[in-house]
Amino acid sequence: MSDVIDDRDRLLHEIRKVSYSEEPFPLIALGAEGPWVATIYREQAAGPRFGRFSDSDTLARQFTGASLVSIADAVTVGDLRDPSGDGIPYQFTREPELIGTRETVRWIDEVFSNSMMETWG
Repeated sequence: MSDVIDDRDRLLHEIRKVSYSEEPFPLIALGAEGPWVATIYREQAAGPRFGRFSDSDTLARQFTGASLVSIADAVTVGDLRDPSGDGIPYQFTREPELIGTRETVRWIDEVFSNSMMETWG
């Protein structure tokens, strides 16, 4: 599994594929830096932008032996389809680079670690 997670480009590709399969998911952007995978999306066309971080080390522990498609499905469907709460705007320095605008991203259910904050700032 950790070999799969180490190949973040493939993981991001699979997340995109899952996001646009049977029921299109309004994915806006994906990014990876260090162990962190950021997913930014909208629940509704006119709704706010939401974001979540996934820790690839945690995913590796939770999905030992799972296929890349299963992991992408969990990240997309399990974590993003039903955001809990309104999210919190943190205005990370990499947000405009990921989404191509300065529009606010509301981050859901995040407890940011020091390493994540240093990476995404």
